[in-house]
Amino acid sequence: MKNHDIDFAVLGGRIKEILYEYVKIQSFTNTEKEREIENFFENHFNQVTYFREHHEFWGTYPLENDPLKRNVCWAMVKGKGKRTVTLVHHYDIVDIEDFKTLKSFAFSPDQLRKELLLHKDMLPEDAQKDLEEDTFCSAVEAAT
Repeated sequence: MKNHDIDFAVLGGRIKEILYEYVKIQSFTNTEKEREIENFFENHFNQVTYFREHHEFWGTYPLENDPLKRNVCWAMVKGKGKRTVTLVHHYDIVDIEDFKTLKSFAFSPDQLRKELLLHKDMLPEDAQKDLEEDTFCSAVEAAT
């Protein structure tokens, strides 16, 4: 029995689209570019009707004495009950040196998958299987 009007295939596609936009931001840790993530969140929340109508439910909070003037990005959706669900997100970019010759694809999951397919013999067997079954990038996405 369906008790909602949500098309999960469409929702999943939109989530992937947002995630890919997020992943492509090269906001390396402890650099000024790290703040580009804050711009991403601000732009995203400004596009979501709920947050446009409820400016008080999202924003940034400055980190005290931070030499890079970084902020914590936060948002909440007010429910109808007394209980609250809080989602906390930490963002930074780990070193991409492990990507070696594929560094230029580190921020593009679909392109990375195509390149990995060309070099799959360099991967462990289980990673090769995931790559061939198209579940590899899902694991990469979950880890980002």
